[in-house]
Amino acid sequence: LLEMATLLRGVRVVEFLKELRMMLFSLLGSVASLFWGIVMLILILYVFGLVFVQGGTTAVSDGRLDPGNEVDKAAIEMFGSVQEAIMALYMTSTGGVNWSSTFDAASSFGTLYGGLLCFYIAFSQIAMMNILTALFVNRAMEVTKPDKDTAALEQRRKDLAAYEELQKLGRELASAGAGEYISVEDFED
Repeated sequence: LLEMATLLRGVRVVEFLKELRMMLFSLLGSVASLFWGIVMLILILYVFGLVFVQGGTTAVSDGRLDPGNEVDKAAIEMFGSVQEAIMALYMTSTGGVNWSSTFDAASSFGTLYGGLLCFYIAFSQIAMMNILTALFVNRAMEVTKPDKDTAALEQRRKDLAAYEELQKLGRELASAGAGEYISVEDFED
């Protein structure tokens, strides 16, 4: 991490790598947000995974699942343990598994679990992923605001450009024979 900080200071010196520097700062600034986003995702997956495992356990103990049926067999494989349920839910929400196969497996526990899976998918796709995206974008925007060194350097460049423009104007007026004082007419020209 210290080597990365040294690298970033070196990048700050090189002006033409400004965009690369902004991307590096954005990535490094988003690490904490990434960590907490993953923690939140795991907690949500864990809670929903527990509910589906409980539903599967109840369905097996009540004898509602037929081990010879392919859908019931897939349901037991997907939701047989908390780890498998978390992975099935994660894969369902990220496109690793088709939603319909997961829906069929969850519905074999009962209609309530099919509806709960639909709610989970809607929640994860609409709310959770949008919140995580907004969190990362907000953090990246905060990080890419000009730091003090960059802002001071930019202000110095503007000041030098204004100074050079005034010097040029003064030389032009002096060569035009304006004399010691500049009249309004000379200034407007």
